Amino acid sequence: MKIQRITAAALACALLAACGNGVSTDNSLTESGGNPISTVDNLVEGGGIGIAREVPGSPYSAGVLKTIPVYDSTNSSSFQVDLRGADIRADLSGELENLRYSLHDTNTRWPDSLPEGYSPALVLENGKNPGLGVRSLHEAGIDGRGIGVAVIDQTLLTGHREYADRLRHYEEYHLFQIEETMTAEMHGPAVASLAVGETTGVAPGADLYYIAASLQETLGANEKSLTYAAQAINRLLDLNSQLPESDRIRVISMSLGLEPGEGYDEAMAAVERAKKEGVFVISTSLYETHGWEFGGLDRDPMGDPDDPDAYSMGIFHRQSYDPANDWLAEALFLPMDSRTFASWTGENDYSYGAPGGWSWSVPYLAGLYAMAAQVKPDVTPELFWQTAMETSRPQEAEVNGAPYTINHLVDPVGLITALQSAA
Repeated sequence: MKIQRITAAALACALLAACGNGVSTDNSLTESGGNPISTVDNLVEGGGIGIAREVPGSPYSAGVLKTIPVYDSTNSSSFQVDLRGADIRADLSGELENLRYSLHDTNTRWPDSLPEGYSPALVLENGKNPGLGVRSLHEAGIDGRGIGVAVIDQTLLTGHREYADRLRHYEEYHLFQIEETMTAEMHGPAVASLAVGETTGVAPGADLYYIAASLQETLGANEKSLTYAAQAINRLLDLNSQLPESDRIRVISMSLGLEPGEGYDEAMAAVERAKKEGVFVISTSLYETHGWEFGGLDRDPMGDPDDPDAYSMGIFHRQSYDPANDWLAEALFLPMDSRTFASWTGENDYSYGAPGGWSWSVPYLAGLYAMAAQVKPDVTPELFWQTAMETSRPQEAEVNGAPYTINHLVDPVGLITALQSAA
């Protein structure tokens, strides 16, 4: 197992763990021994398919900011320049570098003094576009329609405009929360919308099946359990048997690293069951489960999302890159940074993040697989991956001041066209 891969998986997990309600992590729901106080289950009655409960948003305000944080390239945190929900009363005309790495949302109030050429509204709008020609596929009717996409993640804002009309199933499965405060969390609406969102998703025509679960149960200091993640996968596979053959779940998106420890064997067994039942489970541990590498792309926030030249190696990959052990050389690269997604704060709200994480590439890949299943119903993960690599393109980039070639930048149009021709 490669050292960089472990580090990257840990960073992806750290992004999930750090999200909480999108502002800070609430680790207070533990007893002195480090064990959760309780779990909360809201399941669909009778074990069938439906919406267990409607989850409200969690409005948030950061208050007035008279200065903005300074970005530190040596700091791996994705939340350094967090301007979400802020009323900014500062001169930002000289802050282009910090804004380049910022997070903001539709509730951010901007001053008039912005750097020349930087438009927060354009940055947010560009970030909605999955990029690399995906929307041209949508215009041709290839949008994942008729395909079930499942997501396992944090509590979902069930009524968000990006996916509410295609949410077929929602339940909460072992959540470490207080019953009275169970509002939406940041990570869930984000990954759901990046997979199937109406304006932000790769597969906006797909049906969404969602289980909110505590993917990594905290047992104590630095100890995690994958038990609930395994149970959630199995629950989705059981639900799948209730669906008509033509509407079944074909892919499960789970922005989590499957690392050895408690629950690992159960999680790997659940992935193996999914393989046998024709369901592709995509996690940040795709190398462990399938033997395939994937990486994430950064993009110039003001650049054209459809232009491959606007992309480079993802931010956190650059921070951990080691030329002596370049596992990314054989990785399929997918958009990751500079994305806009459904916000946890309200049904019409959006958030934008310049820094992303592997968490954002997982639903992108799931959306691509949904479109692949639409045009070639008998597609397998193996055929999909082989075709994705064969149709990928090299991209010249720069990593930490040195030239670098991304060998396999995904080409969604080429991938889907090739699978369509083989159908």
